[in-house]
Amino acid sequence: KNPLPNFPVLESHLRSLKLPSILQEYSAVARRCSSDSASYESYLQELTSLEVLKRQTNAVARRVQLARVPTMKELADFDFASVPSLNKPKVIELATCSYISDHTNIVLVGPPGVGKTHIAIGLTLAACRAGYNTRFFTAADIVNTYREAREAKTVLRLEASLLRLDMIVVD
Repeated sequence: KNPLPNFPVLESHLRSLKLPSILQEYSAVARRCSSDSASYESYLQELTSLEVLKRQTNAVARRVQLARVPTMKELADFDFASVPSLNKPKVIELATCSYISDHTNIVLVGPPGVGKTHIAIGLTLAACRAGYNTRFFTAADIVNTYREAREAKTVLRLEASLLRLDMIVVD
């Protein structure tokens, strides 16, 4: 995993270009490609694929962190059998996130304990993975956020930050 010590210029360039995955993996990939008699293009493709994958993974993790979901609840873990009246195909369709680009609102209604929060969190995570910037609030959180912004005279800044989001979830 450690870069070869005899390529300091390459390592310096990779640091300058901010390519940490390539810096970390180039020697191991070079050995593997050399033993497989792979072309230079294959070597380069494998390295750049590693970098792109790492950046995508980091971007999703960053969006999930900024979404501030209270807990990680996946739609795949939801027990649809416990709520037979829930339209499972509709929930699966919502997980594609097409409603976000259509600017469609979603309201989850039902008695306590049927999984509305679980579904809301699962849809938030699906949106993060699809590349959307989201934010999860409880109703009390959003009221308090606005109250604090009003006291600090930063309501316009708060609203500007909320307008940059693709999806806001209020539970």
